[in-house]
Amino acid sequence: MSTIFYAETTATLTTNSATPVDLTGLVVSIPAWSLRPQNALVTVNIPNPYAVGSDFPGGTFQIAVNGVLQNAIGVFTYN
Repeated sequence: MSTIFYAETTATLTTNSATPVDLTGLVVSIPAWSLRPQNALVTVNIPNPYAVGSDFPGGTFQIAVNGVLQNAIGVFTYN
């Protein structure tokens, strides 16, 4: 049986940080009853991202599990 867990935010997200910052409100907690070796499909939908500047502005997105960054990265940029 599959179970879907999700998080969403209506916050206005903005940063000029050169290091990763959390996206306010985007935390998914998986209940203990569902813990067993398994895979997860994680989709991050960032509608209408906007970046400005002259040094390849954009965004990098990573996923952390229990505070450990995973080998999953999403990026957008423009020149």
